[in-house]
Amino acid sequence: MVLDGLAILEKLRKGDIEIRGFARETVRAASVPLTLDDRYIFQKSGIFVEEEMVTLGGPYMLKARESGVGLTREFIRLPTDLCGVIYDIGETSRLQVGTRFLPPGYEGNVPLKLYNPGDFEEICLDPGMPICELVIMRCGE
Repeated sequence: MVLDGLAILEKLRKGDIEIRGFARETVRAASVPLTLDDRYIFQKSGIFVEEEMVTLGGPYMLKARESGVGLTREFIRLPTDLCGVIYDIGETSRLQVGTRFLPPGYEGNVPLKLYNPGDFEEICLDPGMPICELVIMRCGE
């Protein structure tokens, strides 16, 4: 069962769910919008994939056909009876954010696979921009 916005707010109030670094008034009907952190893992092409974590000092232009891993600014902690799914949001329609499952008991900033499928256009990744949404579900029954 998917938690609605009121149930999410109640779980936050009780401390059952922890989401650090977000504004409670942004909770939607059945999801929590999450934003892009300024930490980013670049993936360099080649025979072996090299990764380099950097802290962006500002916006970064994700080139056409480029991918990497960003993090959510928000730290998430779910109890063992709840799980979550990360989805794209309309504000980032040209950017593909890989759907991701957060298992019961998940704790941490969420790594996000980011990909620009375009052939020519760059996409501006601006720390703090809305990047995805978290849907929280009850496990079991």
